[in-house]
Amino acid sequence: MKTKIKSNLLLILGVMSWATGSVYISASISLIILLCFARIKKSSLLLFIVMTILLTVNNFFAVGPWNYFEYIQMLGLLFVFMFFRVINSEIGNSIYRGFNLGSYLITLGFILLIAQSNPTQEDYRLFSVSGTYNYTSFYIYFGFIIAPYVLEKRLVFRILDFLIFIMLTYFFATRSILVLGTLSYFILNLSIKNKSLAVVNIILLIFSLSFIVSPDVYIDLFYSITNFSTDTSNIYRLGMFHLSFESVWQNEFGWGIGNSATILSNSGFPFPHAHNTLANWLLDFGLAGFLLYFSFIVYIIKLLFSNKSKVAFIVTLFLIAYSNIDALQYNILVSMTTIITAKSISKI
Repeated sequence: MKTKIKSNLLLILGVMSWATGSVYISASISLIILLCFARIKKSSLLLFIVMTILLTVNNFFAVGPWNYFEYIQMLGLLFVFMFFRVINSEIGNSIYRGFNLGSYLITLGFILLIAQSNPTQEDYRLFSVSGTYNYTSFYIYFGFIIAPYVLEKRLVFRILDFLIFIMLTYFFATRSILVLGTLSYFILNLSIKNKSLAVVNIILLIFSLSFIVSPDVYIDLFYSITNFSTDTSNIYRLGMFHLSFESVWQNEFGWGIGNSATILSNSGFPFPHAHNTLANWLLDFGLAGFLLYFSFIVYIIKLLFSNKSKVAFIVTLFLIAYSNIDALQYNILVSMTTIITAKSISKI
């Protein structure tokens, strides 16, 4: 009975993480639910205290102003990371069932959006907590690509979810998620023995490639690869990455939690974050950012080896790849989704 209640709570978590339309309301609801699954061990508690002291001291010596809200938010994420436990596969499945249902709500929100005349990204608020599409696409990757496989949904529903994913990420213009999601789907559902499934996958591959090589995505994606040194997006990303390493030499304690946007703006980069998790943490935490980032990478790789399944391998590679093209910590709900999926790898 207790497990059933907890499973339903996590299903609500998967949906409510994105359904309120407010990042702070959603984060508060998510944190409350996650506290129900906290398992505090002495070793984990000691490590949490040590890391809290290190982050506090590091922020105290940082150059930038003390951002108390971002500091408290970081400690909350650290708490979830240290003490949230997925105790069995039923709990893990409930998480992904929630992601899947939440992704359908996002689809509904998008349908209502395009029903408007001349909609823009700024109009996209229903079932979304981000002013841009990229973080919504991050969420539906788990809801429409990973969840159907984990939940062992029938083939027809996996295909339906994949088709919705392709169309949403195409219209959201999130090229990286479109490509990573397509690769993930075919790796997870590849079957040579089942001839009918193989034929279906070939048809789906042709369909998905038609989106990837369409003029809008093709020009944006492949031009940035073939003209790497002259593409504006690449120049900005490389510039911000270079700046993050330069800042470490200038300020070994960083600019302080939540101050990366200020240093980027002052350096001529009009972005709220560095579009790279390591770069963002170097700006915020200085040398401690190296430790934080590589600890995260080691952790999810360790979880992968505790469950050598195909889906665990895909989730691990996706999180590592995405951390290098965007900031996993900038949006608290993206951070929570990352932690929840990383924690569930060993139980799915």
